[in-house]
Amino acid sequence: MTVAKEVTDELNHAGIKHLLKAYSFQRLKNPDLNNAVITVYEVSNSPTEHGSNLYNELISQIQIKILYNSPTELDSDTFEQSIVSFFMQRNWLRLSDTGHYIDTSDTKPMLAIDMFFRRRK
Repeated sequence: MTVAKEVTDELNHAGIKHLLKAYSFQRLKNPDLNNAVITVYEVSNSPTEHGSNLYNELISQIQIKILYNSPTELDSDTFEQSIVSFFMQRNWLRLSDTGHYIDTSDTKPMLAIDMFFRRRK
């Protein structure tokens, strides 16, 4: 199972308020003003070999794209805090992001944010 699929399954079963659905590697439109859609992408998987010839650890980095309808009735700050909390409880380290932007890759512009997380396993 890929890291993106594993994270997607965990998100969909976590009972996070206002999460309509999480997807791995694909993006679907969000028809609901009161909920968000998340897409999970794998950014990288790198082995660590500090001081030995043994492969004993893998560092995974993922991108979480959160999409909100524009305009939205959802409080994005509270929702994003619940997503970050979800990942922190599972030993993911949050990396920096560039903030919110308007995603125009579909016919309808949507408010979006890309969050990045890293985990050693």
